[in-house]
Amino acid sequence: THKTGLVFSSDFEGGNLHCVFKCKKTGFYYLFIQNDVNTHGYNIWFHFKIRAAHAGKHQFVIVNMSRPIKFFESICLPTFSSAGQRYERSLSVNCIESGFKSCETEKNYHSMHFEYDFKEGEEVYFSLVPPYSYSKLMNFLAENEHHSSIKVEIACNSELGNTIPALIISHS
Repeated sequence: THKTGLVFSSDFEGGNLHCVFKCKKTGFYYLFIQNDVNTHGYNIWFHFKIRAAHAGKHQFVIVNMSRPIKFFESICLPTFSSAGQRYERSLSVNCIESGFKSCETEKNYHSMHFEYDFKEGEEVYFSLVPPYSYSKLMNFLAENEHHSSIKVEIACNSELGNTIPALIISHS
């Protein structure tokens, strides 16, 4: 959506935005999240970024969330991070049943509506919870590999060939 000054992306580790449509009538951006791996249509989390060329407030609707409405309104407010700052939980959300159904499970999806007021040139990451990536885990383990109380062994490898570590903590 370069014409509107917003660029959406999930081309990074943990990103899962599938596609975006803008409604001409309401001006809302409708976001579809990629299905969680091996879940047959289950979408519980999201992580994507938006870069705004111009300052301004925009409305977003994530239309294919699997969790019921009350989960998002009372327990799990979405988070955002701008300019490399810590993730914050200050977005206000409104959740409704979306009217969309999963093709695989036949269950109704739920929608999460929120708005964000961008600064000019701002790049903002949005997520259900502050993300903790595989890279962050591996960096943490590398930084602590010489710690006397921590031992890391290979538990197995994932289907994609990533090492799955087993962390052993002792009282040495």
